[in-house]
Amino acid sequence: MSATTYLRRLLAVVLVLTLVAACGADDETTDTTYNSSTESSTSGVISDECPIPTPAENTTIDLIGWEFPATAEIANEFADCNSNNLQINVQLLDNATAQDQIALDFATGAPEFEIVHATDSLVGTWADNLVDLTTLIDQYREEFGLDDIPQSMWDGATVDGRILGVPLFSNTMHFFYNTEILDANGVSAPDNYDEVIEACGVLQDAGFDDPFNMNLSANWAWEIEFSNILKSLGGNILNDDNTAGWNTPEGLEAVNKIVEVSDACMSDAGRAFGIDDAEAALRAGELPMATIWASRAAQMDDPESSLVVGLIEFGPAIRTNADSLRNGPAYVDYYAIPANGSVDPETVFLAIMAAVDTESQEATAAHAAVARLGVSNPNGPRNGEASAISVAEGVGARIKNSALPIAQAVLGDALLEITASDADPAQALADAEANYIEEATAAGFL
Repeated sequence: MSATTYLRRLLAVVLVLTLVAACGADDETTDTTYNSSTESSTSGVISDECPIPTPAENTTIDLIGWEFPATAEIANEFADCNSNNLQINVQLLDNATAQDQIALDFATGAPEFEIVHATDSLVGTWADNLVDLTTLIDQYREEFGLDDIPQSMWDGATVDGRILGVPLFSNTMHFFYNTEILDANGVSAPDNYDEVIEACGVLQDAGFDDPFNMNLSANWAWEIEFSNILKSLGGNILNDDNTAGWNTPEGLEAVNKIVEVSDACMSDAGRAFGIDDAEAALRAGELPMATIWASRAAQMDDPESSLVVGLIEFGPAIRTNADSLRNGPAYVDYYAIPANGSVDPETVFLAIMAAVDTESQEATAAHAAVARLGVSNPNGPRNGEASAISVAEGVGARIKNSALPIAQAVLGDALLEITASDADPAQALADAEANYIEEATAAGFL
């Protein structure tokens, strides 16, 4: 068995163990179950590159999501499907902007987008606004070989027995480091944040203003880092009864650790680094170490954009302390179909099949760990082992809870004030809890 095959199977097993099945949304939900018609409204197949039926009528499908190498590749695959009767328009924005636009589109009750990018937790948040794909998945399971996608990934998009998304690829966060810089300064790759802080001291003495980066540039980014560390210490953002789970000793330990790392390793400019900035600095050989998304690994070895081809190595997600879990989350990315759209859901579903057929997944595998177990790419990124360990020893998937967006927003806003205006960490957690209680109560979650 090749190392690549072993790691893909390991990651699949890990996802079975770590991806949580969805918990229910509100009891009063809109019935968005799709019942397939007996006769298909399609005729013929578009092409060998796009092996889906040609719509019988002129059809335009608009997709919105966020951009990184894997989704950009999928956009190229969708372009192969544009034909006389089908036009797929792909709009890729930054993560936060895309999610805001999707939420606004849902709020209209008559969404303009036929396909939306989602993750496990977002499927739970948006459950009432998405089409139940269960019938379509069963109908086309054999034709499109959907059993090659592990059940754990389907479970990640399941709410109250309804499958609401088609898996594309998995993702996590782990440690990237420049071997040339670390070796030249006698620094070993750290395994926990105390070791990161120690390494930062050595590298700062060597002239690096920003030896290490974690993304603290925005409220949502702060919340993700905090959630990972809190979970590594045994806590969680929300308790089972929807009460806040962060204003605790574990929460204070988590936020203090982030502040300690930020003070020891990052300048004001570094704290403003977004994901793209950190990736670019790594590729330029200017940033020695970072915690960043696994889906950015392939760019490190792209000779057209990287000055450090072969010099960036990948370690598993950093531990908060020597005894904690690793700070590696388990994410799966999905395409979902908004309810009440103007295009027949079966036609939209078949378009999504073009993004998860074997050929398309092979192309995407050059950038990410794709959903299909039987697919790989010899030019894929070198971080498979680091990703698998990060998930196996990490903090798992985000909870599916309709109150989570409120918690994320108030918590992210409060945490950002710590680095933006030196807010007291304990007070920030308390303020976030108070704001959450007010907003969650008004929304009926408490």
